[in-house]
Amino acid sequence: MNPLWNQLTQRAGLSLVGRQHEQLDEYINLLLVANERMNLTRISSRQQAEVAHIGDALTLLPHIPAAAHRLVDVGSGGGVPGLVLAIVRDDLHVTMIESTQKKARFLEETAAALQLANVAVIDRRAEEVGQSGAR
Repeated sequence: MNPLWNQLTQRAGLSLVGRQHEQLDEYINLLLVANERMNLTRISSRQQAEVAHIGDALTLLPHIPAAAHRLVDVGSGGGVPGLVLAIVRDDLHVTMIESTQKKARFLEETAAALQLANVAVIDRRAEEVGQSGAR
């Protein structure tokens, strides 16, 4: 269990359970493996990803209302912060908008592998989604 992750979630009045730690660990594994095939992040070490991806995303938690609601991650890339927030707050419905097909496919596959039923991926430009009102 990562003490930094625990500390950051506690600042938002939350506690990580074992399954969430496992999902965050697995997310980093999937991200780093996929990053070898495509450019998802400039970060290539696990230790850096634990702080710069997971840690940074967790700093957003105190700014997200406690009640269940919808969150949109525009230009999701490798899934930060959307996938991290979806893991920690399963009451959020996270829509990830990513126009690059291979990145959108990574997001879909990763959400499925992590069993995140609260994630949807839209593989179009944000401008197109806004104009069509797509969900």
